[in-house]
Amino acid sequence: MLRAAGLACKVVFKVNEGRPNAVDRLKAGAIQLAVYTTAGAPAFFDEKAIRRSAVTHRVPCISTMSGARAAAEAMAETRSHPGVELAGDLRAGKDDGVKTAR
Repeated sequence: MLRAAGLACKVVFKVNEGRPNAVDRLKAGAIQLAVYTTAGAPAFFDEKAIRRSAVTHRVPCISTMSGARAAAEAMAETRSHPGVELAGDLRAGKDDGVKTAR
């Protein structure tokens, strides 16, 4: 679904599957958005490690397929409507002429 929205995606190892894994890639700055799902107690360690690393390295993470679908739809909309901007672009200091209250 993310690829269908025009996003470059890559499946990477979970922490317990080998190296380089998701945490290694987050630390290296190679991941801009982490999408992961878990199933059962054994996956709790991986989820915790990925989420902690994503937060530490300021990478947004999505842990449900419904969340991933909503994000993909929003990103696809920004590509098809040039006047629509992502909130992250605004926070990054992109000057769009809009002033926000502080």
